[in-house]
Amino acid sequence: AQMRAVDDGYWLQPITLGAVLYQFYFLAWGFSSTATAQIHAALIVFGVVGFAIVKAARERHGRAMMLAAAALAPWALAIIISLAWKPMLLFRGLVPSAGLLSLLVAWSLTYDTNRLSRWAMTFIAVPVLMASLVSYYVHISDQKGGALPVIAIIEWQPGDVVYHINDGSLMSFRWYTPPEWPQYVMPGDWRNLGALSAETRSAMAFNIAPLSDVPSWHRAWLIYSASPTTALAEDAAMKRLLAQYPHVTAMDAVSDVTHQAVYLLWNDQVP
Repeated sequence: AQMRAVDDGYWLQPITLGAVLYQFYFLAWGFSSTATAQIHAALIVFGVVGFAIVKAARERHGRAMMLAAAALAPWALAIIISLAWKPMLLFRGLVPSAGLLSLLVAWSLTYDTNRLSRWAMTFIAVPVLMASLVSYYVHISDQKGGALPVIAIIEWQPGDVVYHINDGSLMSFRWYTPPEWPQYVMPGDWRNLGALSAETRSAMAFNIAPLSDVPSWHRAWLIYSASPTTALAEDAAMKRLLAQYPHVTAMDAVSDVTHQAVYLLWNDQVP
């Protein structure tokens, strides 16, 4: 479904050498590598995959070469389509190749090797895999914990609601906020790239309503989280809300690619 969405304006970038090689890195490490370890992790991937491909060709091992072809064919096809038509090289579409590449690497490290070499590879591989596992949970928890500083700003009181401009912030808030906090998402006729579908929102029981239809709220904590994939119509809708209600800015953080803000709105129509 994501590959079909390319024609609707997906955020994929033009093909570069770095983008081509990145697919192998991400298939191997995903989000497990921290910024300081990315170069080392990439060298490990390119080293073992390159070694496996060269060994299969040098040995002229038929099954190993077929395994390499099956793993690399989707990657090569995506590159050709991206150059001839439009970018569609998306690592998620190549996930099945990860298993084939793992088998190819395993073959290259065990085929026609002595026991000492196999034991040496075991002693090298086990610490690397354990470090990857630990790093993944440390790194991914840091990413998910990005919502916590924003939540800490909210001084919730009975009668307050938390109002999200899009479902991205609600997706992270819902794991860390108390269940008694009423949370709503603004409806809109726009669609951010990569946003949840209406069916998914319904299945996750999101409360979707205009702020004016939210019952009996005294204060609303307006959560705004924007990125390069945010529709301009969403920005305009947020500005209309701020023009409609008296408010103060509790947080406003702008980076090169993101904008996170929290506004406290008052409802003058509720005593």
